[in-house]
Amino acid sequence: MAAALNERKLQPDSTVFCENGLWNFNGTALHDHRAFSYLSVRDILIKSSNIGAAKLALNVGEQKFYEYVRRFGFGERTGIELPGEINGLIRPPQSWSKISIMDAGRFDAKTAYAAVNTLRLDDLKPHIYRTHDGGKTWTHIVNGLPDGATINVVREDPKRRGLSRIARYVGFDTTRPKVDVPSTEERGLSWIAQHASFDTASPK
Repeated sequence: MAAALNERKLQPDSTVFCENGLWNFNGTALHDHRAFSYLSVRDILIKSSNIGAAKLALNVGEQKFYEYVRRFGFGERTGIELPGEINGLIRPPQSWSKISIMDAGRFDAKTAYAAVNTLRLDDLKPHIYRTHDGGKTWTHIVNGLPDGATINVVREDPKRRGLSRIARYVGFDTTRPKVDVPSTEERGLSWIAQHASFDTASPK
């Protein structure tokens, strides 16, 4: 909150939608202790809204948020000689994993897919997840995909139930990203290589 106010991203009386107590963000469910709709920045602090605080942090941005966390002393010893105290661990934004995209199922309201790019963690393995229960549980679905196939996009086919497509960035020109779509998946059994390419990062 201090970072958002100091960076003049919001004012104390600015309002933030707090999702009525439950916010599914990038595959993670964030809860408040009670349902709030719109709260002012001041009331986010007074009512201790987790969702409101998370949205303030997103508003600040990854790099600025990290800088403020370090300036507040997180990740360092307090300097008052507490017994057994050790440094905390605050990883820089470059090492944070990134959920590249989430896609809602076309045939079932409780089905969704998530592509997670862990390139910044030096993890080149593919990471794709699917839920059939509205995000309560997620299944890692990477059968048939080789290491090195870092995935940025996952989409369920709009016409064929159980068929999904994935894509990864392969290069850039000055106008738009290029991706390839190497695989399709039939009902979670295995990914099968295809040879299609698209000039978009969101193949349908």
